[in-house]
Parts: sequence; structure tokens; C-alpha cells
Amino acid sequence: MSTLPARSLRLLRSSGLLLALALLACEKRESLPLIVSNGLEAQEASREILFAGHDLKAAAGCDGACEWAESAVLPAPDGATRIGMLVDAADPDALKRVSGEIQVRGFAQGGTPLSWTPADVTWSEDRYLVARADPGYPIYAAQLRVKAASLDAIAHIAFVAVNPETGGTEAPALAGATGALGLAESALTVSDLVVPRATWKARPTKCTGKDGVKSRMAIHHTFTPPASGGSVEARIRSIQAYHMDTRGWCDVGYHFLVADDGRIFEGRPIAYIGAHVSNNNTGNIGISWVGCFQSGECDALGTMTPSAAALTSTGTLIGALSDQYGIPATTAKVKGHTEHSGASTSCPGDRLLSKIPQILEIANGATLPDPADPGPTEPGPTDPTPPVGSGKGRVIGVVYDASVTSDPAAPGNRRLTGALLSSSNGATTTATGAEAVWQFDLPVGEWTIVASAPGYVATGRTAVVTAGGETWASIGLLPSAAPTGPATVTVKSSGGVGIGGAVVKVGSTWSIANANGVVTVDTSAGPVSVSAWAPGYESKSVQAKPGGKHDLVLPAEANVVIGGTLQGVVWDASKTASADQSGNVRLSSAILVCSCGKAKQARVGDAYWSFKVPVGNHTVTAVLAGYVPQGKTQSVAVGGDEWASIGLLPVGSSPVTPTPTTPKTTVCYSGPTGAGDVCLPVVAASSAMGAAYAYPTGLGAQYKAPTHYLDLSVVSAATALAKNFVLSEFLQVAKGKWGIYSPKTVVHWQKIRTALGVALEVNSGYRSPGWNDGIDGSASASRHLWGDAADVTANGKVTLAKIKTACQNEGADYVEVYTSHVHCDWRDDALEPAFFQAANKPGVAPSGDPDEAPASAWAEASRERVAVGDVVLLEARWTGFHEGTPWVSWSARALDGQPLSHATAEPTTAWAFVPPRAGYYEIAWKIGGFLTGSLVVEATTRR
Repeated sequence: MSTLPARSLRLLRSSGLLLALALLACEKRESLPLIVSNGLEAQEASREILFAGHDLKAAAGCDGACEWAESAVLPAPDGATRIGMLVDAADPDALKRVSGEIQVRGFAQGGTPLSWTPADVTWSEDRYLVARADPGYPIYAAQLRVKAASLDAIAHIAFVAVNPETGGTEAPALAGATGALGLAESALTVSDLVVPRATWKARPTKCTGKDGVKSRMAIHHTFTPPASGGSVEARIRSIQAYHMDTRGWCDVGYHFLVADDGRIFEGRPIAYIGAHVSNNNTGNIGISWVGCFQSGECDALGTMTPSAAALTSTGTLIGALSDQYGIPATTAKVKGHTEHSGASTSCPGDRLLSKIPQILEIANGATLPDPADPGPTEPGPTDPTPPVGSGKGRVIGVVYDASVTSDPAAPGNRRLTGALLSSSNGATTTATGAEAVWQFDLPVGEWTIVASAPGYVATGRTAVVTAGGETWASIGLLPSAAPTGPATVTVKSSGGVGIGGAVVKVGSTWSIANANGVVTVDTSAGPVSVSAWAPGYESKSVQAKPGGKHDLVLPAEANVVIGGTLQGVVWDASKTASADQSGNVRLSSAILVCSCGKAKQARVGDAYWSFKVPVGNHTVTAVLAGYVPQGKTQSVAVGGDEWASIGLLPVGSSPVTPTPTTPKTTVCYSGPTGAGDVCLPVVAASSAMGAAYAYPTGLGAQYKAPTHYLDLSVVSAATALAKNFVLSEFLQVAKGKWGIYSPKTVVHWQKIRTALGVALEVNSGYRSPGWNDGIDGSASASRHLWGDAADVTANGKVTLAKIKTACQNEGADYVEVYTSHVHCDWRDDALEPAFFQAANKPGVAPSGDPDEAPASAWAEASRERVAVGDVVLLEARWTGFHEGTPWVSWSARALDGQPLSHATAEPTTAWAFVPPRAGYYEIAWKIGGFLTGSLVVEATTRR
């Protein structure tokens, strides 16, 4: 078995444990993972593998004969639902080669490996990328592999298996914001001390959890190289993307990030609670150094020591925060991550932890001496040349085509005007003029300059800058090999997430992007134009080149004045004359193209489609391979809800001749034998029915008022609508003389009753609008009004949870669990023509009725830190449970693993928990049978 170099073995110390690392190659080998804590976790249980590309290559041991090199297996004993990574490529050109050649897999609870799957890149820039894979079910270990041919392109990989958190909503701008930071809720009253988020081009925050009272500070390191040869700003953007896309956080975890050159970058807005010290984030300002400062663990990333510039700026920052928030700059209030209660991490590393007293001296007014301090270094055989003196010097050069001449001054040389130059201090410039000249004015020291140009391989060189001196460093670029083969286009949002199911037009051909937003493009005839559309986004195009990998970024749709809705279905016009006729065939693979500038695929199953369009005439064209394209034009008024269903004919076929239809006068139910022969007369709706039958308006096609009803004073209440259900169970004359109930819904309930094997009691079936309005807390647009909902119980013969599952298995569109019953409805089923004459069309739930919004729930604690024996009062909160009070259960567990005598509570909306001893306790809740959450309470010994 291959072994790792001695330098790599120094990485294996974490939390006092010596762990062995074996990175697997082609054949199966026993291995132990390299598990390290990077100091970023909101939950300390999160584990991570960190390794360098050359380590993986050295451990492969297959002499180039294998296709893939596999990492160690990363355990996830508590289960994980996402595998994520942050990759540092060797250079920007290498990043393009690596992005499609990393795969991951999970392991089942028993250790069985699952299938390999590509990691989806959610963000990439310069030489960094963030990728992830969501298996869709819990896994209990994870592993990655890299194409062996691409190992040299990888500098480092951080690899993690997590349960991503749900981010908050976009946060509003901070009140009173000025300059880099707002004065009302900012970190500092001197905004020029910090590089603001807008300057380093941060993503908008999604945080909503305010944390206004600051009482302490925590020092961290990011457990990454400082910049891996790229700019510090790009490194910080990579950390933010890693936190948001992989861990599911609402923003970068820290409030401030400190670069080696002393610059301080604004992280998560200080008004919001951070994600940097598990169970200790409240009131805690997170300050992280960009780098890695733990002896042993960080050695493969280069021997890094805190620079004088960063020590000084951190001390100045802490002093300013101390003044603003009244936090004493002492070791009791400013701690390293590892010094916090319950922390199991070496963060911020011994080399930085030992400097905290010195930082605090600066915060309290002391001046740092000026030692000879070269700062962190990148991995390599030798350290960079230390700076000589102080001040600045100039680096100057030209960019030329090294395939034409080997010297930029040789006759016939070709200059590359427009080439991009970047310096390792983060500065960039462009080669200008006919001579392609560029220059940087840089501090004294050694710097790396990288040149890149379209069609050329990016190339870098070092330059030593002396005070007042001028150093020439011209760079020759070699053309990259002309790519061949199909192109790959990934349709993405502006946040870098693939848009699955986007409609894509390649040349004149229409197709659908896969679940990750990817489409493969045939470029054998040369470059081709690719356009994409997706709901909620503006359409954009890109020119796909042979062998290219293109990102087609769709910006969010701008807010426009909406006139109304244009909607319909697509059906096979060779089978039936209309989409409403019996035997109609829906074409759910059809693509709809609107003259309003939008396109989408028809809905799976019923081939329904809809567009929000401005007032005016709009043409929608349906396209499907093997069928003749067909368009329909429809005028839409303000608030209009217009139908324009489209029938497509297979190529070479003829349409069906329409047959006259007559209004239905009866509604037929399946009956006791399932033959569908129990038919009851219906009567037309009339104004004589009164205000009790005034239905809400303007809610969409599935929310129209019935045109016909059953007269419950005429039909028998004992009529068997199905084998185990009679009419009076769904329709009671006490709730209105007239009523409706969908025959399809009766069939659903009979199937559920048969599957469960026990009798079901219907608490509530059809409700007239008048009856519904009299129920406290009911929804104004409850589906009980449309006869496709029921509240049921089994009187304890089966649990409510089993009824809920049975409804979901039967395709219910909305399910809620309450204290006494389960509500299930089939609101997306086609409306019954007998009750809604000629209305047998699928619709969509209303967008403007808050009562029909999905349910959400949470819990609140009276306090999260108490003395042993004191009471923690917990109360459940919820929205969207409009059928009654939901069922709530509580449980508690001690995080030290010791049993509790009172670990559960009877269903109740509030619970008083009394911790029996000192320690941490997790309180979990379940609301409505399906919404869950938890919080941690700390109990301390009475003094």
C-alpha cells in the first residue's frame, strides 16, 4: 500500500488524536480518513477532509494505469444529505479542466457504497470552485474521486458531508447605512477601517436572524491557504460560496475576515447572528484570519505565521469594536475558537492563538514593534525572498505570443493587446496599446504576475520589487489546443445554481436542460447559438464553441406590470377534438414558446402551462418532436385569466371531427361495486341560494364557483358513494341544502381506507361558503368549498401519521396533521364537469391568498441558558394551519448521552422543561406531524 510523504503526516493531528490517512487509488484498500476541524462549523460535529492534489497523486500508487484516484472515506455517523467541497486549482486554466472531473458517492448506513455521481459546480472564479451533490436521502459516509489525469491541476480540496441548513430570506439594507458600514447597526463608527462587502463583491446576504447586543468576540482562521496564488477577494468569495452553497448558511459565517496584508473585509453584516462557534454565536462577533496557523495540521499548506500588518489591523479592529459595543478588550471577552465552552477544534491554530495577548495590547493602545516578518507562504521547496526595505517599486513588461517568437523583441513578434494581468497581491490590469505594455506599482518584495488571454494558456512568473526600482517581467503565452467535440452549456441563476428543467433552444432545435441545468450541444458544424428560458428568469443567449464549457447565466426577472394569466393544456388533436373530451391524450413533453419572451415545458402528467403576461395580444406556440408546431393567439386584459389550450397533430395525421356535447344533468360515483353506476341529479346554481353560496373570486381556474349542485333535500343521505362511504359522510344538509363532492376524491378515500384496513371517520367534508365563514380560524379559500377535501380520523385504530402517509401515497396535493384529524385534499385534480360545466381543466393554486400558503412552524424558548432546576418554557408557533390547532410533540435529550427521566411530553402547544443537571440539552419539536426543529439549552451549576 502506498504511503504519504512525511510532511503530509503532520496534517493528521486534530483535537489531540493522531489519525492515519490513506487516499485510495484504483483498487479497494483499507483506509482511515484525514479528519480535521476547520473552525467554520455552526455545529462542531461537522467533519471535513482536507488534502493536497500531490498527496492524492502520491497515494494513488497505480503508475498512471488507473483512471480515477479515490479519497479516504469521510464518516458521517449522524447522517448527512449533502456532499460538498471547496477546490483550489493550480491555476485558472486548470480550474476549467478539473470542474467536470470530480465525482462523489455516499455510503448506506450498513457501509454499502452507493453509485458515483458528478459533483455539481455551484460557483467558480479564478482558480477556485465550490461543488456539491445532494443524494436526496441520508448517507452515513462520503468519498470523492478525481480523474487521475487531472491530479496535477489540483492544489487543495476541502471535502465535507453535512446536513445543510435552510437559509433565511434576503435581508433589507441596514437602516442608516453610510459608506462601508451603517452607523445604526454597523460594526464600526470609522468605515474606512474595513473593506465593505460591495467592494469585494459579496453575494447579497440571506440572513434574517438579528443579534443586536454584542458582548464578546471570537478569533478564527479559515483553514485555507491565504489565496493559493489568486486574489484575496476571490479567496473570500470562495469561502462565502462554500458556506452558502455547501453548508446552506445564509452568508459567510464570520463578521470580519483579516488578510495577511492587514486589510480587513466586512463579512456577514454585524446586525445578524454569526455562524462560527457552535452554541456560542449569540452576542459573539466572529473575526477570522484568511490562512491556516496550526502546527502540523497546516504544514502542507505552507508554514504560515501571523504577519505584523494583520496583527496591527486586528488589534485596531478589536479596539474600535470595544469602543462601539463596550466590550472589554481582555482575554475573558476576546477568545480563540478553541477556548470557547464545548469547542472541539484547534482553531485558530497555535501560531495565532499565542498572538491574542499581543493583539489585545494593540487594541488597548500599544504599538507593535516592526520585526522582520515575511508572513504566510505558499507551499513550495523554498520560502519567497523576504522584502528588502520599505516603499514601492514598479514591475513592467509586455505580453506576446511565444509560439511566434521566443523573445518579445525578436523580429516578427506578435503582441497580445488586451491580455489580462493579475498580481498575487490581488491587483489586476490589462496589456494596452500596440506594444501590449502593462505595469504594476507594488510594495517591496517578491510577487507573482499571471498573464491570460482568450485562446492561450495562462502563464505566470515571479518578480522581485525593490524600493524605487523598475523590474521588467515580460510574459510569453502559448496558444491552447483547439478544442473539439460537443459543448456543454450549464443554465444557471445569478447565484451560480443550475436551473433544472430550463427550456433551451440550440440553433432551431428545442430541448430541456437536465436537473442540474446542463445540456450537451452538438458543435460538429461549428459554433452554435444557445438560448435559455426558465420561469422567474429573463432569457439569455450564448455562443457555444466546440469542446467548450459555457455558463449561461439567467438574471432574475425584473418586476414588471402584470396584466393577467394566459394558460392552457397541450393535447393530441388526432385523438380528440378538445382537451376536455373523454379519451384525450395530454402531451406533457411539449415546449411552449410565448411571444411575450418566455418559454417553458408543459407540466408533467396533465400538460398544463401558464404565463404571466402584460395586457395585450400574445401568441403561444407549442413545439414537440414528431408533431406539427401550432400556435394560438389570445387577448389578455388586466386581471384576465384566459385559456388558450393547443392541440398538436402528429406529422401526416388529420384532426378529429368535433362531436356536439350537452351539459351534464347527473354526477356519477363509483358506488359499492366500483362500477361508477351511482348517478345522482344535479341542479343549476341560482341567486336564490343566497349569500351562503357566494364563492370567493379571483383565485384561479381551480377556484371557480360551481355551476351545479346536489340537492341534499332530495337525494338520500344513505346513498353508497363507494364500498365503505355513504353520501352523508361527505355531504351534510346541516352545512347547506346544496353541496358538491368530487367523485375522484371519493375514489381516493376508498383506496386509502382499503390500504389502511380500518374504518375512517370523516369529521368534515363539503362546506358551503357560509358555513366555512362561521368556523373560527378557517381559510377563506379552503378546499372543503370545492368538494375535494376531507378531515378524517381512525379513532386510534391507526395513527394520524399513517393516515398522512396514506394520503401522500394516494397523490394528495395538500396534507396537514392536526390534534384530532388529518386534512387531505386533491386541489390539483381536474374539476368535475357535472358541478363545473365544461370546466374539466387543471388549474393552479392561487398566488395571492395567504390562507393557502404552505404551513410553517417554529418554537420559542424563554431562555437558552439556565441554572440547574430552573424552568425553560417552550412554546410552539405556526402559520398556515388553517383547519385548526396542529398536533405538537416535544422531546429532550442530554448531549452527554446520559438518560433523562422526563425525555418526552404529551402533545401540547407549550412545555416546561427542567434540566436535572449541568450540561447541554437538545429540545426537539414536531408540529403538525411533519414540521420539525430543535434548539440547545445550557444548564449551569447554581453558584
